[in-house]
Amino acid sequence: MLPFSRLETSVPKPIGKGYTEKPQTIGNHIRNKRLLLKLEQKDVAKQIGVIERVVSNWEVGSAQPNTASLAKIVRFLGYIPWALDTTTLGGKIEASRLLSGHSRKEVAAILNVNPMTVLRWETNVYKPSADTLLKLNRLYNSVIREPK
Repeated sequence: MLPFSRLETSVPKPIGKGYTEKPQTIGNHIRNKRLLLKLEQKDVAKQIGVIERVVSNWEVGSAQPNTASLAKIVRFLGYIPWALDTTTLGGKIEASRLLSGHSRKEVAAILNVNPMTVLRWETNVYKPSADTLLKLNRLYNSVIREPK
């Protein structure tokens, strides 16, 4: 505060070089979260299970994450950084899976089905049986229902 004024000013501290106010890519979302948490790329790489160079490539947009990394990225971010149609049963299943941090392969192993079956549920090609839907709801602690 200036000695001759009661005016107080404050300027928010910059979050970090490369922070994007309106992230458009998965790499932007990862960089923003990393900067907010004051982490280095190697720290994020360790959490996601990739090498540091992979995180760097995602952040600069020279590579996109493979499907095996997506659930781990969602777990790191705490949200899904792309649009999902959760008005469909498949979209609800996919969103629940991603938010729980499970890969399709992990869900398939838990439910004793083929990973392609999980993909077909998520893309609305197949519908899980009522029994399997109950197992999915227990797995995700949620209520996934067929849209009316």
